[in-house]
Amino acid sequence: MLYSSSCAATSKAKADIARIRRILVAKRVAFDELDLADPVEGRVWRARMLAAHGPATTGITAGATTGATAAGSSFSAAALQVPQLHAGGAFVGGGDDVQELEDWGELDAALRGDLPRPQQQQQQEQQEQHGCR
Repeated sequence: MLYSSSCAATSKAKADIARIRRILVAKRVAFDELDLADPVEGRVWRARMLAAHGPATTGITAGATTGATAAGSSFSAAALQVPQLHAGGAFVGGGDDVQELEDWGELDAALRGDLPRPQQQQQQEQQEQHGCR
């Protein structure tokens, strides 16, 4: 699932959305795209985010980026950033992340869910530095 916005606030976000689309199309990966700026799709996504994560305490209001939400709910900054690519329900990355995975030949594995999650990867690296396995 590619989370994007037809009303992306920056030219970088717009370019990143287009870049992820090009990469996925070139790899012949079937994907769905959800436009968070769409009144219907965006509202459904915001309801899911609220149900899954509850209101965040960062004070960043979803309405500022993706439209008004019920009771002025807010989400974390990361939840509002587009583009976001998810595969099998897991976050793969944003524009720079996806490009880096592609450059290193790891995107196919990430799309299959074969790469460790970033937090797990960091923990593994820390354990290796301290001689633990």
